[in-house]
Amino acid sequence: MRTKFNLLATLLMVVLCVGFTSCSDDEKDEIQDDKTLDLLIGSWEYELSSFTDEEGNVVSRQMETVTFNSDMSWTGVDYYIEVGYPDKETEKWGEGTYSYNKTTKELTLNNNIFESGIMKILKITENELSWFDGEDIMNYTRKK
Repeated sequence: MRTKFNLLATLLMVVLCVGFTSCSDDEKDEIQDDKTLDLLIGSWEYELSSFTDEEGNVVSRQMETVTFNSDMSWTGVDYYIEVGYPDKETEKWGEGTYSYNKTTKELTLNNNIFESGIMKILKITENELSWFDGEDIMNYTRKK
């Protein structure tokens, strides 16, 4: 009888130990130190195209600015700069809300004007933002 009790007690201890060690700490499973959303806040600029004269001087440029706000809203504007013309022509191409998936590193832009999109964040620092939009890699710099 005593042997059965000792065997049962040992088995119970083994089961309890396995149960406690198999539980994981949920905080360890999360991606730590992902500061993407904090770094994303602000305005980012990308040069879509530029034209030069015969001497290599830029005479016109098409730029894109994407601004991310802390309330999870965003806007996208293209603007055109030409030498000798002080006024910039602008065209808003997007606005809406955004979300970010830390696991997949995907930024979803819900667009109220045109088609929404999902961007794969490749790199983000204080001054650089690179994403893949499914067709092209876009390299932005923080607009000052």
